[in-house]
Amino acid sequence: MGHYLSAVIVKGEYSEAEVERLRLPMVSLSFDLTLFPLCAQFLDDLAEAEGIDQSVRSSYDDRGQAPILDGQEVERLVELLEVEGPYAVIETDYFGGVGEQAAVIYLGEETVFGPERGPVGAINKALRRLGVRRTLARDEFDTVGLGNMRRSSDFFRDRSK
Repeated sequence: MGHYLSAVIVKGEYSEAEVERLRLPMVSLSFDLTLFPLCAQFLDDLAEAEGIDQSVRSSYDDRGQAPILDGQEVERLVELLEVEGPYAVIETDYFGGVGEQAAVIYLGEETVFGPERGPVGAINKALRRLGVRRTLARDEFDTVGLGNMRRSSDFFRDRSK
């Protein structure tokens, strides 16, 4: 089974009014974290509505190991959500246990971790920096429930209604 998750994970508070206005899916995680799934269509729509010239990045450009959907649209989304604390942009792309993950953490415009990409570990490192503590039986990824989320697109299915 595949696992493709792209998301922003916010530590702390955000604008609930903007979440509602944007009809942005969200999942409350433990450790004062909230996950906002991302998909290319949502970010393209946001870019159009906000007048952002650059579309979603489709390659590992000058940011090297950054998640593919990490670009100006995500920066604008975080501004709209009035995020003041740190936030991570994460991505998984696995099928049958083979693939990659990527993570980067920002505080405002400053990069405080990463970007990092590899077969394992990048997201766990980011989650640790956001305060997640693993259990004996589970790593940070599974401690907050990311292993139960398969595809970002699943969160956007009901948005058109």
